[in-house]
Amino acid sequence: MTDRTNAAEGAQAIDGTQTIEGTETIEGTELVSLQRTLTERYPIGLATIGNSLRADDDIASRVCDALPAAALKYVCRYDLGTYTSFLGECLRKHKAAIVIDATENGTTTGALTIIKIEALLKGDRSIKVSSSHGFSFLDELRLYHRSTELPSQFYFFGIEAKSIDWSENLSPELEAKIPQLAQSLESLIESVLETLNKKCMKRA
Repeated sequence: MTDRTNAAEGAQAIDGTQTIEGTETIEGTELVSLQRTLTERYPIGLATIGNSLRADDDIASRVCDALPAAALKYVCRYDLGTYTSFLGECLRKHKAAIVIDATENGTTTGALTIIKIEALLKGDRSIKVSSSHGFSFLDELRLYHRSTELPSQFYFFGIEAKSIDWSENLSPELEAKIPQLAQSLESLIESVLETLNKKCMKRA
């Protein structure tokens, strides 16, 4: 069972868990309690970014939909759409985080860009990634990181788009690669969990 949160509709958990509708109903200690529950049960925060009306820009959520339930056992998924300003607040208490977005690097459709972005958050601009959103969310995370600690393991999982024109459908070329992309994402999640487990064993 997983918790999936849609920031555009407020904090909302689905897939059989209790539903909390509307951010106005979650205040003070209730919000803190909800955040603590999510981050303790699900050490990995997984955030998707994209516009479902812009063709391949919606690839992040589509790939996550293709993940097997077992891969999401320790994952809290946040479908943020274009609400990137919620990233820091959603991910800050998790032990690890993965942000998924479409890229426009001029490479092959479906090509992956997987990088650890801790250095980028600290100001290193030597690594260049062209997100379909101008990578503005990284600038927002940098600002957020100045005052609040973000997960020590923080990954960007970029998927090369073919088209971000106005359309509710993915390009056929990218849609055909969803199973392969989901498998790559599952492997990353497994790798992150393995690293977290090793750290826990060392502390013990």
